[in-house]
Order: sequence, then structure tokens, then C-alpha cells
Amino acid sequence: MYSNAYYSTMDIPFNDQLNQNAKKSIGMSLTIPIFNRFIYRNNVRQAKVGVINQRLTMEDSKKTLYKEIQQAYFNATAEQEKYLASEKSVAASREALMYAEERYIAGKSTVYEFNESKTKYASSLSQQAQAKYNFIFRAKILDFYNGVPITL
Repeated sequence: MYSNAYYSTMDIPFNDQLNQNAKKSIGMSLTIPIFNRFIYRNNVRQAKVGVINQRLTMEDSKKTLYKEIQQAYFNATAEQEKYLASEKSVAASREALMYAEERYIAGKSTVYEFNESKTKYASSLSQQAQAKYNFIFRAKILDFYNGVPITL
């Protein structure tokens, strides 16, 4: 059956070879990661760096919010001062208008001067209204930062 020292597949048909060797082999595989290119260590390090980056981002956001709140406070304070100044301006221009009207009635000034005084008074009223609403707006922004519901 065998012609030489080595096996010849020509002597035994292929089907017979399969039937004879079908249940004679066993296999086992074991994988032990001795060197995995430090994948897990690098993943842990990247996760730690990610946590640090998120903490820094949170601190940056806190500082930005604090800066915005301070700016809102300074803006509200400035608008309040503008409003108080506009009240004084309205009072002064009202008094100037009264004097201009008395001078016009007495014939000591022209219509042009009287109309100019009226225009300045109207302008001061307009600036006062604008300052008032800017102050209210800035105060509402501060209320928002304080957690107070915005109401009109």
C-alpha cells in the first residue's frame, strides 16, 4: 500500500483519508497578551487627560460667567448714573425753556432761540427715556444672573 518511506496520497482515496482522520485531532488556542503595545496604559492616561481637560473647561466657563456678571453689574451701574444725570439734564433744560419762554414773551429773544430751547428740552426728555429703559434692561440682566424671573 505504501510505496516509499513517506506516505503517498495516491494510494489512499481522499474520502477514506477524511473518514480515518476525522476525529483524531484536537485543538486549543490560548492568547496571553504579554506585550500589547501599552494600549491599556495609554487609554487610561488619555482618559485622565480628558478628565483634566474637562475640569479646565469648567473652570474657564466659571471665570467667563463671573466676568459676564461683573460686566453686567458695571453696565447696570453706569446706566443708573446716566439715568440720574439725564434727570438733572431734564430739570436744567426745563428751567432753561421756562426762561427762554419768559424772554420770548418779553420780546428779549427771537423765535429761533425759543425753538432751540424747546428742541434741547425734547432731546433731554428723549435721552432720559432712553437712559431709563437701558437701566431697566441692564437691571433685568442682573436679575437673570441672580435667578430672579424676568417680569416687565
